[in-house]
Amino acid sequence: MDINKLQVFLKVIEHNNLTKAAESLGYTQSGITHIINGIEKEVGFRLLKRCHSGVSLTPEGEQLIQFFTDLVDINHQMNHKIMQVKGLTQGSIRIGSYTSVTLFYLPEILKEFLKQHPNIDISLMKGNCSDMEKCLDEGTIDVAFLSQQDYHSYDFIELLQDPIYAAMSPENQLAEYDPLPIKMLNNAPILHFVAPTGRDLDVEKILTQITPRVVYTTNFDYSLISMARQNLGVCLVPGLIAENEKDGVVLRELSPHCYRTLGMAVPLLSDASPATKSFIECAEMVVKKQKTTQVQTDK
Repeated sequence: MDINKLQVFLKVIEHNNLTKAAESLGYTQSGITHIINGIEKEVGFRLLKRCHSGVSLTPEGEQLIQFFTDLVDINHQMNHKIMQVKGLTQGSIRIGSYTSVTLFYLPEILKEFLKQHPNIDISLMKGNCSDMEKCLDEGTIDVAFLSQQDYHSYDFIELLQDPIYAAMSPENQLAEYDPLPIKMLNNAPILHFVAPTGRDLDVEKILTQITPRVVYTTNFDYSLISMARQNLGVCLVPGLIAENEKDGVVLRELSPHCYRTLGMAVPLLSDASPATKSFIECAEMVVKKQKTTQVQTDK
């Protein structure tokens, strides 16, 4: 049933007159008559009684008029809700994120986003790359901050290249190298991140280039640096983690240069909600601003 035609029908009932309804809607009387005839043909019986004084509902029309009114009202409510969502006046976003991104970037991203859209509800799930992938695949999060992998089929919005450092005690003999050739890690004691749901794939790519001697594993990135601080080995950690935990350790860039590509992943960007798309735009803006500020500070 065409909602626009039902609105015309209700206007006719409101005026009890085809001519007055046509004038209020900007239609011709013949146009109104054509619409009414079409509705009656669709339902299979007469809805209006016509006389010299105007029109009125038939008994059959009396039985349907409330349904017509409800359909028009529900359509109006639905369109209003659509406009609310498009205007981002309300809604929700489910975000998955690494701990490092959560600590370093997410607070400012959320601050800026909620300034613009204060009624959007935010829920956050932390985890590693495997956790993010599982949640994206199951549809339990809308967007994930993660590092890009070759096997990913998600739409990926790159934010930055995060360098991977070798962190160690100043007393470690490898501390004299700057940058540190990856080959020097052959048979060196390695402190390595291993979670129940998987390993750090970006670090794994580096370790495949050598013969590592892993002496300690943990599922908490930050404890690796604590172990390195005590000269128990060398850990390979992303810059976002290393820069916040570098007291008592030295950080060495690797040669050749190694990094992880951080960004936001969604199953399909074209299908993302307006709130999610706006959040992605806000994240891009905040990260770009922070990168610019960092470059200026380094100068």
